Amino acid sequence: ESCEIIAYNLAIKYLGNRLKTEKQISDYLIKKNYEKYVVEKVVKKLKDYSLINDKNYAESYIHANKNFSINKLKQKLHSFGVSSNDFECLENLVDDNESCVKHCEKFLKNKLPTLQTKDKLIRRLLGMGYSWETIKSSLKNFDFESEEN
Repeated sequence: ESCEIIAYNLAIKYLGNRLKTEKQISDYLIKKNYEKYVVEKVVKKLKDYSLINDKNYAESYIHANKNFSINKLKQKLHSFGVSSNDFECLENLVDDNESCVKHCEKFLKNKLPTLQTKDKLIRRLLGMGYSWETIKSSLKNFDFESEEN
């Protein structure tokens, strides 16, 4: 029982002033060599006191990272241990088309609109997790010069 109290206090300290997921707390306590049953009890206690909530974490993370695509956000949240049930309802917080256009504007701010620049932009947006359809619709807003001189 004293081991549980120590683990609980350690988890509280780890939470600090930033939200964490169940998985992050569990991984942290396991890394500190606590038994699995102790970790489960501590996580349950933290959930009972509403100190950890994966849905709130997902909402907060999406708000803080609105400039990423839905796919990238899902991937990140999944890596943090947030289940898909907890962030499926939050998809309406992010508009992929709008954020993709913003990234295009930011990327093209001080660049010449050439086909080479367009290719670089497309690779960048694909790396950020945007779908090909979203990228194509966003690029329609910009005029790129052809290099047929």
